[in-house]
Amino acid sequence: GDPLPEDKPFCFRFRMHAKPDRFFDRVHGEVTCDPIQDIGDFPITRKAETAADCLAAYQLAVVIDDIDAGVTEVVRGDDLILSTFRQLQLYEALGHSPPSHAHVPLVTGTDGRRLAKRHGDTRLSHFREQGMTPETIVRWAAKTSGLCTDSDDSLKDMTPDQIHQKLIGQFDWVRIQRQPTIVDDFGSSEA
Repeated sequence: GDPLPEDKPFCFRFRMHAKPDRFFDRVHGEVTCDPIQDIGDFPITRKAETAADCLAAYQLAVVIDDIDAGVTEVVRGDDLILSTFRQLQLYEALGHSPPSHAHVPLVTGTDGRRLAKRHGDTRLSHFREQGMTPETIVRWAAKTSGLCTDSDDSLKDMTPDQIHQKLIGQFDWVRIQRQPTIVDDFGSSEA
């Protein structure tokens, strides 16, 4: 490889395989990517002055942590699908089997961007302080995720424990919406 630079900070990079890559996602089905064209090589350490000072960057740290913790399933936002391709190649390079993946659609504001502070206070505690009950929040999440429909009133008079048991009993990755949920107000959304 290239010699380490002596006069400026550097990082170690992972060279992606040139072959097309694919994995099965529990929400999106088979996902494919051309690693060279769509991603390219990526840093696996943070920039440092010496090799001894290099710390693991996000992609490598996540894989090492998941291996160490024995993670078998990863559920995260679908904005991280390209990260999965990076991590799958790291699992292979380290000689470990990867976990299964489910990438769920994001909850976004009306501007199409991931729901965040820029959209106002989005913390659950804020909605609770505004008088919204846990049952209302869980019913909203169940409807916008695709676990039940707007016409499904069966959750209306249930206790939180009953709601949880029903949703757990009928959970299936196939039912999860594949489009983002657009929120302009917690009580109104487009799924």
